[in-house]
Amino acid sequence: MIRRWLLLFVLLVAGLIGATLPARAQSDIHVYLPYLSYERSLALRATYLGSSADDSLQAVAFAADNSILAAGTWPDLAPAGAATYRIDGGGEGALLRLNAFGDAIISITRFNGPVRDLEVAGDGATLVCGSFGVVVLEPTLDQARWSASAGDVSRCAIDTTAPSRF
Repeated sequence: MIRRWLLLFVLLVAGLIGATLPARAQSDIHVYLPYLSYERSLALRATYLGSSADDSLQAVAFAADNSILAAGTWPDLAPAGAATYRIDGGGEGALLRLNAFGDAIISITRFNGPVRDLEVAGDGATLVCGSFGVVVLEPTLDQARWSASAGDVSRCAIDTTAPSRF
């Protein structure tokens, strides 16, 4: 459990550092995702996400199956072997599902604008928000369960004390 929280902390710090870098066309900046061991605090694995476009990491979370979800903007990211899903036609915004080690992208769910935040519900549904509004995805991340065009939404959360309405 400590290892998961340490990885989440590292991912959030990487996202904050990436968010403060000046935007450049054809950027060569990559976001590194180290997999740390809490026993020795040594980096056992590392990988990167990114392309030559202006990529950004905005939020991370763990899915119910221990895969890592990363939300942001990756206009040109299209790794071989990763399933691609499109919500309302898709676009530059993306929700990436990485394996539990963070070294392989399993799927990419595309949105019509930047993804700003995400939250995972107890049943595995994923709440995603951004310039397109708010979308609740099925646990497989391949289709929307519910959506609302609420304008540009920067933060979203799930009230775990209330009964589910999705």
